[in-house]
Amino acid sequence: MHTATLTLLPPTISSSPSFLDALAATRNLGERPVLHWRDLRSVNTAYDLIGDVHSCGDELGELLELLGYRITWAQEHGERVACITPPAGRKVILLGDLLDRGPKAADTLRIAMAIVAQDCGYILMGNHDFLFTIGILGSPQPIHADAAQTISQLAHESAQFFWNLRDMFSDLPTYLWLDEGRLCVSHAGLRADLLGSSSAEAHNHAIYGNEPARNATRTYDPKLHWAASYTGETTMAYGHFRLQDALWVNNTICLDTACVYGGKLSALRWPERDIVSVPAHAQYTKAPLRGRCIPPGTSLFY
Repeated sequence: MHTATLTLLPPTISSSPSFLDALAATRNLGERPVLHWRDLRSVNTAYDLIGDVHSCGDELGELLELLGYRITWAQEHGERVACITPPAGRKVILLGDLLDRGPKAADTLRIAMAIVAQDCGYILMGNHDFLFTIGILGSPQPIHADAAQTISQLAHESAQFFWNLRDMFSDLPTYLWLDEGRLCVSHAGLRADLLGSSSAEAHNHAIYGNEPARNATRTYDPKLHWAASYTGETTMAYGHFRLQDALWVNNTICLDTACVYGGKLSALRWPERDIVSVPAHAQYTKAPLRGRCIPPGTSLFY
């Protein structure tokens, strides 16, 4: 794990404390998010499921508009805020990894906070979100390098922005069970035997997926990916594993189509099962060179 030493600016001499002032005030509190999942099987609505955003705020706004969500921007008490009007009978779900590596962390977070505050949908805990959450909850450990980069983008935001983020991130679920049991969504997927579980194994799988040992050739074997042996009746939608295109395998679908690496941002419309995508505006960062176990029948995005 890469860490970075985040140099905090001196406290501001003003009546309006900054994001970094609030972050400094919470350092070493050592709080941790309480991992949980939500049972929403009885909620009667359609969904739009969006893969890994990674601070690609412009593309997120474009995809939401393409899906029929109206976004307007306003100033409230000196804060830039997003206002979202969803299509009738639909909610949006962001499948985690909102942050890191992309250029528009602040607006990505404003859209995410609006989704939650205005009851337009749900945000899931991804592995990048988890590390960011630990940082803003006051971990005494060095802040992860990706989280430090995101925090540097937020340095000039207000202390209120910090506290709003802290409230949202500390309550993100690891997975949701939806549509009378027909659908489960998480960041990195969930084995069928873990569905409905509150165990540490279930939460870790939902956030990180399975990262099995390398095979004899020192590469990751797609046959070892959890989706390769999935036989559950509940459809599993997830991200985390960057792919060229959204991919169905054994009643599971991966929606991370590598927007931050120059690919596209993709959504699954449920129950229609249509895929909707917008292209990345740029390649914002190079894909990590390390291997990762991926679903069978595809390849990593580089």
